[in-house]
Amino acid sequence: MKALASVMGLLLLSVTVATPASANWFSSQKHNTMFNIGSVRNPTPQELRFHYAKLEAEKQAAAAKASR
Repeated sequence: MKALASVMGLLLLSVTVATPASANWFSSQKHNTMFNIGSVRNPTPQELRFHYAKLEAEKQAAAAKASR
């Protein structure tokens, strides 16, 4: 019984220690943002076009480099 209690204590301690402190996606001290779930605005079509155009350009550059 004592071994079970010590194992459960170690399990509880490991769970509390293993939880990462920086897992909050909506909070950033670097950018001074504190959002709640559902309060973040949706990206605009222009922002999406910019993001995906950048990814496509990187993909094409990598393909051109690989074909040499």
